[in-house]
Amino acid sequence: MFRNFFPYIKEYYKEKKIIYCGNIVCKDIAEELDSTFIDEFIWFDKHKFKRNIAYKIKTLLNINKYSYEIALYPVLTREFFVGDIIMKSVNANSKNTSKTLDCYMLRFLQNISQKYIYDKIIDIDEAVIFEFYRNKSFVEKFLNCKIEIDKPKLSLLPSNDKISESKYAILFIGGSEEFRRWETLNYIDVAKYINDKYHLKCLFCGLKSDLKKDIEFYKFDNYGINLIDKTNIMEFTKLVANAELLITNDTVAQHIAVSVDTFCIVVSNGNDYGRFIPYPKEMTKKYSAVFHPEILNSNYTSENLKKRYGYTRSKLNINDISVLAVTQTIDKVLG
Repeated sequence: MFRNFFPYIKEYYKEKKIIYCGNIVCKDIAEELDSTFIDEFIWFDKHKFKRNIAYKIKTLLNINKYSYEIALYPVLTREFFVGDIIMKSVNANSKNTSKTLDCYMLRFLQNISQKYIYDKIIDIDEAVIFEFYRNKSFVEKFLNCKIEIDKPKLSLLPSNDKISESKYAILFIGGSEEFRRWETLNYIDVAKYINDKYHLKCLFCGLKSDLKKDIEFYKFDNYGINLIDKTNIMEFTKLVANAELLITNDTVAQHIAVSVDTFCIVVSNGNDYGRFIPYPKEMTKKYSAVFHPEILNSNYTSENLKKRYGYTRSKLNINDISVLAVTQTIDKVLG
């Protein structure tokens, strides 16, 4: 949701060395696709950084092997004890970030960061807007220029994976938090449906740690190919690019699908409505969201839903969404 703005930053600071510091989960895709615009990468494990003092100190020392002219933390949902702590320790002449909201950071922590960490806080529109547009607005304000890009895009080298030679659908069962994850057995039922009606091979992707039971319990191999914990983010991206369809929880997988122009169905309880889901229609016509029945059956307008769920965590149970609702959406897409 941000990487397409690297070329503009590089062009603006063409005589400068650009160093990107970020979560190691992005390493493979960033180093393969963005090395033209980023001169050096510094990676760290975000979860380990939060929990391990020795690792935190080592990471901060690694980041501070340079002195910087400008440091930029372009995130609305800033984390004080991760990003702000890093920015506090960075040896930079100018430190810049986005204004955050009370629902994401306690007011006294905001006051600390504004007074003792940052030199410039870039103001934001507090209305709920799609995150790609917010990132675009932030970079335009930071660079004082107009950016001509209307959606996230990924340009990939051809895949050598033999799987990509045949038609298949991907079922991404993972999710960063449990409330975002639709029951894995529901995905099994969806795979049966796709096998029987559309004769498509199904690839199961995600992390083993996201499963409630041992992986053998689900018998993925009976319904397709088990790739749980077997692909990195770059390999997964190439698989998505060649898929007929991706079905996923509200995760990074949906953003990859839109970026490579693959049909995508997202199962969601409405969390972050308007920020990350659903994609604006002007960005893609290959995207469908299956929401919780309370959202589908309500008389709420899109603006009502943004106010209700955009900045407030949805408490709706994602497993109230039926398999039928998803298979009916599959029929609309594949039919």
